[in-house]
Amino acid sequence: MDKVFNNPYRVLGLVSPITSKELAKRTSDLETFVDFGKVKDYPLDMSASNNLPIRTLESIQDAARNLESDNDRVFNALFWFYQYDTVDEIAFEAIENNNYRKAYELWDSQILSNSNPKFSWLINANVISLFELKSSGFVYGKLYEVVERYGSVIKELDKIKTNALQSNKNIVDNSSLSKTMIDSLIEYASSMEGSVLELLGAFSNYAEDMQDYAESKIINPYITEIQDVIDEVKHGLTEEESWAVYGLVDKLKDKEPLVRELDLYCNNYKVQRVVNDYADTAKRCSVFANNELEESGFAKDIIDWAHELPAYGEVKSNIADNKNKLEEIIEEESVNKIFINIFAYLEKEIYSIADAEWLLNKMVAELNVITVQSAKEEELFRSLAGACAFKLIGKILEVYKDTFEEFKEQPDLNKLNATINECYDLISKIQREFWYIDIDSETEESIKKAYNHISSERSDIQQVVKKAGGKKHLPAVATQDKPIIGGALYTISNMTGINSTYLRVGYVIAALFTGVWPLIVLYAVMTIIKSFLENNVK
Repeated sequence: MDKVFNNPYRVLGLVSPITSKELAKRTSDLETFVDFGKVKDYPLDMSASNNLPIRTLESIQDAARNLESDNDRVFNALFWFYQYDTVDEIAFEAIENNNYRKAYELWDSQILSNSNPKFSWLINANVISLFELKSSGFVYGKLYEVVERYGSVIKELDKIKTNALQSNKNIVDNSSLSKTMIDSLIEYASSMEGSVLELLGAFSNYAEDMQDYAESKIINPYITEIQDVIDEVKHGLTEEESWAVYGLVDKLKDKEPLVRELDLYCNNYKVQRVVNDYADTAKRCSVFANNELEESGFAKDIIDWAHELPAYGEVKSNIADNKNKLEEIIEEESVNKIFINIFAYLEKEIYSIADAEWLLNKMVAELNVITVQSAKEEELFRSLAGACAFKLIGKILEVYKDTFEEFKEQPDLNKLNATINECYDLISKIQREFWYIDIDSETEESIKKAYNHISSERSDIQQVVKKAGGKKHLPAVATQDKPIIGGALYTISNMTGINSTYLRVGYVIAALFTGVWPLIVLYAVMTIIKSFLENNVK
């Protein structure tokens, strides 16, 4: 640390406190030695440290100038040996004998055993520690102790000023002096390997305003560095070509160690703000990748990374929400890929029973090759399989209904019979094929009901066809004075031998099937069949 190794007191071989006369005499003596080409050594040069003071005419004169003002004299006294009591004198003897460890232990033991250690012990112990950091290798733990001790030194500045300047009257500002000392310590730490953030806790025993100052000096460069990248990425998302997001994300990720380190050692509002801004920018990159690039995989990688970043409050919650939404989108895309053919088949129009059978074959083939990997996909599979079955059943019932409506206008038993046979064959095939497909109980029950219904209709129509013999068409007009439905059912029962109960069951099924004005429709149908049978008997 330059404030120690090239300290003006060290260059001049002086120990605080000194008078102006002592300063002038020492400066003159050293200049004379240099003029004669001689090198002067002093007891506290720390010559065994392999870091000897540089004593040239220029360095001597610079040192003298750096001790002229009261402020400089007090400041530099904080970074070189200070003689204040007999403990210091004893420790100095150890240093003269190159026993630096003994000197340090003497001062350190005094510091630890006193609740209010003298400022000279603190300063002198720090000087030895800083030399050790130079000779033995830098260790943040050792520097941490040095910073903590200087916190106690600052509290004694008034006493130091009075003693070092030999006067109670001076214009040295304690706040300015403290900040300069803090700057020197942080500058030294920043020049070493490791993170200066590790020193934040060492300032905890400083006055509150000095704590804030030290914290700002340490974290502001980190915040600025991170914020610059955040601003660059934000600008890039709005101004650059879409493909540039890949490079922007890499730049953002390069600062992750700084963000985590900052968040680890400090939790003030400035840090939380930049940490949140960093995580939110990562989230924005994910949204951009998904919406603009349509790269859901890349977007998920980013949002997963953003979710692991430190963040607070609403920002953290928003990132979690975005992650969940994106996962839903990706899952939906995955499902669409798995069931894309089924979705297409469900959208196809069916114009005939032949179309329905072709579609049945396609649907069954596709359903049999689909492999589901999650409970949600399994549930969707059952739903889509059910939709396929309902679509086909719906067409069967529609075809039969349309033929039945046509039958009312043009009673063609053969056509009605052929249609019901086609419907029966298809519903039978649906029942067989879906037996081997994973469907829910509701779909299974619907297929069963549809089969029973079509089967029953087919059975009734076949009986009528059988009784009608070779007749293909029924008379279009007939009259009857009996009650509308009951009379028709009764007459048909008597003439055909079909149990009236069966006819009533057929009436109920047909009533459910037609839906709209069943009495009127069935009246027309029943009277037509009744008239046909009466004519046949005659």
